[in-house]
Amino acid sequence: AVDGNRSPEWRHKSCTATANENDPWWYVDLGYAVTVDHVAIVNRRYFQSGRITPLDVHIGDSTDVASNPRCGGHHRFAPELTELVIGCSGMRGRYVGIRLQGKKRVLALCEVEVYAAPNIALGKPTVQVDVAHYGVANRATDGCRDPNYGQHCCTQTPALTYPWLQVDLGNQVSVQWVVIINRADCCRGRLNPFTIHIGNDASVDRNPLCGGHHTIPAGKNKDAINCNGLRGRYVGIQLPGRGRVLTVCEVEVY
Repeated sequence: AVDGNRSPEWRHKSCTATANENDPWWYVDLGYAVTVDHVAIVNRRYFQSGRITPLDVHIGDSTDVASNPRCGGHHRFAPELTELVIGCSGMRGRYVGIRLQGKKRVLALCEVEVYAAPNIALGKPTVQVDVAHYGVANRATDGCRDPNYGQHCCTQTPALTYPWLQVDLGNQVSVQWVVIINRADCCRGRLNPFTIHIGNDASVDRNPLCGGHHTIPAGKNKDAINCNGLRGRYVGIQLPGRGRVLTVCEVEVY
């Protein structure tokens, strides 16, 4: 549940599961108390996806999940979605737990992510060099992080030389992290390697690089790149080389 593999398919070996138990629980130890802005949970797709609903999120300093304060009330997944993002309004704690209340319930999780700050790219204007297969640029910042192209959450360009995509944050900000969600249903390797550019120029390649060439490790479809406070209005992604297809399922900026 914390290996970076966000695939909602059990066959991809990305999901946990408990036995059929009373009040099953799971928690992650963050190592020290942090302020939590939101928690993202990826559920299984199709087979018994409704088992997780309703669920509770607990945040606190105890390893006893149920004894920690609850983030909101009972949370539910919409039937057609595999991801739920839960705002926790700055609750603090070392442990983030998920618990299902009731008898004979099975807790299955494909990924749990804990964020200490809001995603400032969410809903921001996004452009890309060109569009293929209806993969329009604004899918990169629409909040849908489903890694399967058929769910209409991913962008796509044609095969081009140095294709790019860029998010306009509206004003200059200090960027600590950029999170990239890649496709998981196929073609994962097409994104590697890629570069990230941050600056105030509307032309992607004129802005400073955040690091060098980045790759998302095999078996994962998400990576978080540390940009060490690089400042700029625009955050761009570019693929070096010829005949490259740029597809991302979400770009988040923190």
